[in-house]
Amino acid sequence: MKYIRILLLSLFVMPFAARAASSEFMVAAQLLAAAKNADIQQVQTLINNGANVDFVDSTGMSIVCTALMNNDVRAAQILQMYGADASNCDRQIRKYKSKNTTTGSGGLFGGLSSAQSMTLAAAGAAVVVGGLLLLTDVFDPGNDNKSSSSGGGRGDDKPGGNTGGGATAAFTTPYGPAMPTAADETAKLAARLDYYSPTTSGILKDNFALMSNVYKQNYLLMMRGYTALARGYMGMRTLRNLSTRTPISISGNNLGSEPVMGGRPVNVALVTTNGINAINDSSLGDRILPWTTTNNNGTTANPATIDMISSKYYNNKLVAGSDSTSLAGYTTTEDSTLIDFVDLSGFGTAINNPTATNNDNLVAKIVGGKDSGYATADFIGFMPNGQMTIFRTGGGQKMKNVTGATATGTYTMAGTAFATGDTLTLFGKTLTVTRTGNVIVATDGTTTYNGYIGADGLLYIDSAADGKINQAYTIADNKLTLGKELASADYYNYKAMLHAAELSRGGDAASGGRSMPNIIANASVILPLRGQNVESMDDLLSFSSSQYVAKFAEFVNKYYDVDATDGTGGTNSLPGADAVSFFNGLGSTYSPLTMFSTGAFETDSAYSGKTLSATFENSAPLVFANLNHLFMSVVPIGQVGTGTSAAQSVSGYTPANKYQISQWHDTASNKYYKARVCGIAGRGANGIDPWCFAATGVTDELATAAAAGAAGAVQSAFSYMDNKQLFALLALTADGPYLGSLDAGKSVTKAELISHLQNLYTMPNEYTYRWEKGGENYLDVFKEVFGYGLINVARATTPNTKVYYYDGSNIVSTKGNAYWRAASNTTFRASSAFSPRMATISAPFFDKLESVDGEMAMPRIWKNEFTVGAQSRRGLYMGDVLGEFRVDNRATPRTQIGNIGFSMTTSSRAYNDNMGGLDTMRLDYAHGAWNFAARYQHYQTDGASRFDGMSNPILGLASNAVTTDVNYHSGKWSFGARAFSGAITSEDLLENDPTISSQYAPARLGLISGAQSHIAWRGNKFGFTTAFGNAHESDTLLGAQSGGLLNLGAGDTMYIDTELSYRPTDDVTFKLRGTVARTTSDMTGGDFILGMSDIYSDAFGVGLDAGNFSFAVSRPLGVNRGVMQYSHADYDIIDVADGKYDIAITNAGVRDVNLAPEYRELRFSGAYRRALGAFTDGAVGFIYRVNPNNTNEFGNESIFMLKLNHRLGI
Repeated sequence: MKYIRILLLSLFVMPFAARAASSEFMVAAQLLAAAKNADIQQVQTLINNGANVDFVDSTGMSIVCTALMNNDVRAAQILQMYGADASNCDRQIRKYKSKNTTTGSGGLFGGLSSAQSMTLAAAGAAVVVGGLLLLTDVFDPGNDNKSSSSGGGRGDDKPGGNTGGGATAAFTTPYGPAMPTAADETAKLAARLDYYSPTTSGILKDNFALMSNVYKQNYLLMMRGYTALARGYMGMRTLRNLSTRTPISISGNNLGSEPVMGGRPVNVALVTTNGINAINDSSLGDRILPWTTTNNNGTTANPATIDMISSKYYNNKLVAGSDSTSLAGYTTTEDSTLIDFVDLSGFGTAINNPTATNNDNLVAKIVGGKDSGYATADFIGFMPNGQMTIFRTGGGQKMKNVTGATATGTYTMAGTAFATGDTLTLFGKTLTVTRTGNVIVATDGTTTYNGYIGADGLLYIDSAADGKINQAYTIADNKLTLGKELASADYYNYKAMLHAAELSRGGDAASGGRSMPNIIANASVILPLRGQNVESMDDLLSFSSSQYVAKFAEFVNKYYDVDATDGTGGTNSLPGADAVSFFNGLGSTYSPLTMFSTGAFETDSAYSGKTLSATFENSAPLVFANLNHLFMSVVPIGQVGTGTSAAQSVSGYTPANKYQISQWHDTASNKYYKARVCGIAGRGANGIDPWCFAATGVTDELATAAAAGAAGAVQSAFSYMDNKQLFALLALTADGPYLGSLDAGKSVTKAELISHLQNLYTMPNEYTYRWEKGGENYLDVFKEVFGYGLINVARATTPNTKVYYYDGSNIVSTKGNAYWRAASNTTFRASSAFSPRMATISAPFFDKLESVDGEMAMPRIWKNEFTVGAQSRRGLYMGDVLGEFRVDNRATPRTQIGNIGFSMTTSSRAYNDNMGGLDTMRLDYAHGAWNFAARYQHYQTDGASRFDGMSNPILGLASNAVTTDVNYHSGKWSFGARAFSGAITSEDLLENDPTISSQYAPARLGLISGAQSHIAWRGNKFGFTTAFGNAHESDTLLGAQSGGLLNLGAGDTMYIDTELSYRPTDDVTFKLRGTVARTTSDMTGGDFILGMSDIYSDAFGVGLDAGNFSFAVSRPLGVNRGVMQYSHADYDIIDVADGKYDIAITNAGVRDVNLAPEYRELRFSGAYRRALGAFTDGAVGFIYRVNPNNTNEFGNESIFMLKLNHRLGI
């Protein structure tokens, strides 16, 4: 009996001991899991509610050190942004490893003790996919985001700040070399813009007319690229003071008579199909670029020397002139030693291809077309003084070497190279040669052959006289010998990108003026990828994550692998192997910003049919590690109707037409194409930020070039930034859903931002329907189409733009009061039980910017808006619904040994819960009329379904619950008590999120514990049970999560639950259940949320079990009464008498928010179960939810189920 008493005592205290022992660890584990999965909302909430960011486990490892030991730099960065101390990590990791034999990475929680890992596994770590890692604040004079906005102090004229560590701006954009001060920007910007649209005749006027009025899609106007040029960002690295970032003057710094143009040129690597034709009388003509560097202190420019010159093309080499101190006599020529490296097509040239089409050339002109130096109107680029590395892939064709050929022609040559007047004897004809540059025209007066001399010295010619180069001849000893012939080949895009990455990894060349490519643009979209049935990102991500890389390579080979004889490895590797090699190195071995098009698909002349999402290649950030902020998908867009044809000047330009997804007619093939939209790339997933941008382009290839040129221009402005900072700057200044303020500095609310975007863009019809008729959020739908939106170079280069990014929205100023942090961390995550009617709380805050001397001051106002209520369409998670759906009514198998009983049940899981699908496990001891039990329940429903509304809804809030029960039976009466402890988890799943459904595990929101007593009576036909209880939630209110300015505290809920049953026959049972509850929050009131009444809730249900049939109608738990009060005031900036500015406060007072939903859920459920054999059972069932989660915002939910179960065994 002594041991029995000890056992019973242990069972009774188990839930409380488990909670006390593991609570801090569990919270710390939640924090690490949320950081690892980029669930910023969860990280913020945990920190706000007291999570210890420096928690150290029993092995001596802190959570930030655990992250670093597992090479999870992102999680460590998130934790450090919230104050985690990583200074001791080297010591902790060495000590841990000295004690433990390492057999692997340690998984998610390597560094935690075995006992803790087991506890964590049993509870289920939070795995939340799609959290936005990139949380930033961008503003000119002010920012006005929604809940992620920064806010200043209320009634405090000092700058607000992050009181939790003094967050400062990641970077602030400085002024440009052409206008180095604020006064210059104000006085000169308009005139410098109109330099590119002059009213006087000349090449610049002609260029503007061609691009705007003839071409009608002036990419520099639409993406505001002229502004970067006006600020002096021409494609060369801007020399800046290392400490102040102010531009360093290079006035008077000449190389001979040529002025130095800036720092070393920025290099963009362009992967093209056919290369380009860089003839001199065009914007692609080469230009020698003199540049210089700064001194060791980074304060002044060094004198320019002759080794500080560059060609416009990495492909070219410099040929020295006679003067070693000037550019006199310097020329450039295509470098024959590089030709096989950049020209993978075997055509002997990448930049002097006379057969290149206008679109081939336009790809390079958009990036780096020069603004002068030619006579006929042409296209200029985002970086006219930048450098380009041109790769030529051949588009599935290659000039392949011919072996064993003999001479088939002869030639006569007056000099050492072919010239006009020389002759060829070839194809049975004697042909007279005309040569212009490298172009060869040979004719006998009847038949004309076209060709060129390649950089490798071979004669490339069209043997069929049809303009299509198909043969190449060696030229030696007056004989022409066939050296190459045209043949089908692989698409070499990925091999070209590997070569570009090799150049990037090598850095700037020590001589020859060659800059490392810091941007790689795949501007060659292969023809096979333009089919309608090409695999999309969704198709690739439908496989398990362990198959992602293999399937990615398989899909690449499916479309890129044409030559069946390759694949032997090395230089003869398959395209899929090249792709895997390139992406495995990106972000680890090299880090250029890499751009792919979302692609396009063939359609009809009416451009009809469903709009498709981006091709599988754009899933690379989800397939390969380290690509976050280094990979950009580019969706092509253009202006509808007359485009930019109405533009008269750059400074006066405003878009006259809306942007839409590009669609075009390829006249050469007479095919029609429509661009693909961003899809998942615009939303982000699996902890990776969105990576899709919009850029203007008539075709997908041209849009990719525009994005590359725009990025190159911004990189030339701020070359000290790394590519991840560049990505953030482009993302947060684009015209899209993350924009905080407009060009005039006007901060925007959510409604104003939506209005701004609706005035700019037109979505495809099916996407427009989703937000107009389908009840979806406009900004969410926008992201799927346009991602971050159209890149805006002007906004990205606006001086004094402050970019506060990453990382967890630790906001924007260095000191002040906590409203900055609280506003940024504000969150409200409704639960099915606590889902107030939709309400928007306006919470404006202000601070004041002052000059150093205090003579100038400007208040700033943030119109923060926070939404309570159900903000997204969420449904029941099908994996759990089907998993708990029973196919029979058999009693739970039970093992009895004397007075001790044991039972256990399991069900299938769609995700790995580390518990083998365990539903319940019970150990009990009976002694006379007494029964003592300890039990684990995956969901605390006491064996009832948690989806039909017939279980105790308060107890049902707890998952992974450990309970201790004691019951006493006296005839038909019974009395009992229970203590329990468990977790509050998010049990629903976003609709339309197929990428994570197979990986989903419930996110932990907090803990719950409590106690209950009950009384029950069971007669022959009639019975009842009444329970009285109290439940305490650690971080939630009826399962709803809140934080920041909307922190509603934690809840204590008292409840009464009664169930009546009537059983007229053995096969028929009627049930009636009702629950009423009162929840009291521990929130004491503050400066913003002033108070909250008790929250009253209820739930009711009626059910019928009749043989194999069951049916229930219920109204699940929901709030019926409750009010929250918050303070409100309107702020306006006003002029005061002394010409300065101040704040006027009006409409101050207290406002109420009704916490009861406007609509209540009504749920119908039913099932039919039948034995189909001795070992086989089947069941069909349904659930129909009217106003699911107590809102009518998103329609009703229907679930139909069919389940078969066949038992195997002896």
